[in-house]
Amino acid sequence: MAMALSFINKAKGVPEGDPDPAVLALLDEALAQRSKFHLALDASVTGIGDLSASLTQIGAKDLTLELSGIKRVPDSWFGASVSCYFQLADRKVRIKLRYYQFNSRIVSTSTRNDIALIRISLPEKIIPGQRRKSLRVRADIARFEYAAIWSYEGSGAFDPKKPLIAFANFRAGLAVIENLSAGGMRLTLKYALLRGKGLVPEKNARFILHLALAGDSSPANEPFWIIAKVNNVVGDYVTKDVSLGLEFAVEGALDPATGKVRWKKVQDNAIERLAQTTYLWHVEFYRDKGFIDV
Repeated sequence: MAMALSFINKAKGVPEGDPDPAVLALLDEALAQRSKFHLALDASVTGIGDLSASLTQIGAKDLTLELSGIKRVPDSWFGASVSCYFQLADRKVRIKLRYYQFNSRIVSTSTRNDIALIRISLPEKIIPGQRRKSLRVRADIARFEYAAIWSYEGSGAFDPKKPLIAFANFRAGLAVIENLSAGGMRLTLKYALLRGKGLVPEKNARFILHLALAGDSSPANEPFWIIAKVNNVVGDYVTKDVSLGLEFAVEGALDPATGKVRWKKVQDNAIERLAQTTYLWHVEFYRDKGFIDV
């Protein structure tokens, strides 16, 4: 902390190459508040989807982070790019949280008392970062191993073999997941599908969703079972396609013993495993577009 404050005191006439005082001020505040850091590494480096860490030291050129639940860091992490996300409580309005993110590289790894530590380069800039669970990302069907939808009749009972909207409909482009977040999705149903199924979607209707994401690098290793509520229905007068705004209300888990899905209400308006995934997709998108240069 003292190191960060010493840099901040040099705000006037900071020599070229010295850390940005605004960056150090935010990091110093994160250290003082003991903010939890969420880390996202390239999928080629690790399959761990959501890494948590604590900032323990601010150095002249790097930060030291203590990883939660990890005893040893693989050698492959050395030199890897990492995206970091953290939040700060507003000192003026205690109930208000501010969210930030930055990009860096891992410059060294070590272990102390069976706790893994990493040092990452001091970021050149820290930008406001949207909370992971509210991130909306594009969701190309290639990212899904499976997707299907059933009507929700109220009892939770449904025939898994007879979806209302099958994976084949998604692959044919008759059903399109326009965007996805931890709390909901925008789903477009083409007129040919609506006509063929006799569907007339209405506000407040509910659907059962089954989503399985492709690839083994996702934190969402287990498929998602979700009951979603239709919050809004928007029709296209030209194409007669219909776009639905879905809110995720209930999430489920398949019970291997009974073969049935056990349901529970979505907490804090978001499915955490899905928040991890959409955040990683968000980071990947900006890296591919060249907006992230690490």
